[in-house]
Amino acid sequence: MSDNLIIEVHNLTHSFLDGTTALREINLTINKGEFILCAGRNGSGKTVFSRHLNALYQPSSGWVKIDGRTTAKDPFYARRTVGLVFQDADSQIVGQTVRQDIAFGPQNLRLSKDVVEKRVESALQTLDLYNLADHRPHQLSGGEKRRLAIASVIAMEPAVVVFDEPFSNLDYPGVQSVLRHIVALHQSGHTVLLVTHDIEKAAAHADRMVIFDNGKIAVDTTPQSALPKVEFFGIRPPRCSGADVKELTWLK
Repeated sequence: MSDNLIIEVHNLTHSFLDGTTALREINLTINKGEFILCAGRNGSGKTVFSRHLNALYQPSSGWVKIDGRTTAKDPFYARRTVGLVFQDADSQIVGQTVRQDIAFGPQNLRLSKDVVEKRVESALQTLDLYNLADHRPHQLSGGEKRRLAIASVIAMEPAVVVFDEPFSNLDYPGVQSVLRHIVALHQSGHTVLLVTHDIEKAAAHADRMVIFDNGKIAVDTTPQSALPKVEFFGIRPPRCSGADVKELTWLK
């Protein structure tokens, strides 16, 4: 395995108990430090794929390796290495306060109290949540909850962070705030996978775009090359699809 390779997926197929096949022989490699935009219409398989990366789902056939270790044999390593931020931020909230919620993950890694406190302080600062540390999570705005979900994941210090529809139900300032933090995570060295059907918000910052269609990977190329093809796969094209992709950024 290449020293730069962090995720390797080979012939990944996933079928549910009702017989529905969500993924069909997916093959994909991801290098350390990449920013990959995973796009596709609803039901295309992109979310099911993302949940294989930290062993929430296990393959019906094929395999997923994280740093050379299969998720089937070492799911704990996958969950420690790949952090997943769900679309519904409320589903990840477990603490009575913002601080307690961020501490939950590191505590479950059985880290010392001092290390947990340092990680919580760092995550609060990184996601601009310090002034909300003692607030109740369910009283936060949608954008604040999304930032809390990210903080709770990065406090476990994963090498890879997967975001599932991170901009859903956010207003323009909320999208900008969350996107700014995602880009900062990538710039700090994290590998980032952003799963969305709304590509306009993040295409300017991605290195690759992987388009899922009917449980398969239909396109794997640069965002610039992928943009002319997206409408064919049921994805709304950016309003400025003819422009340089870097000009589409929502971070002004």
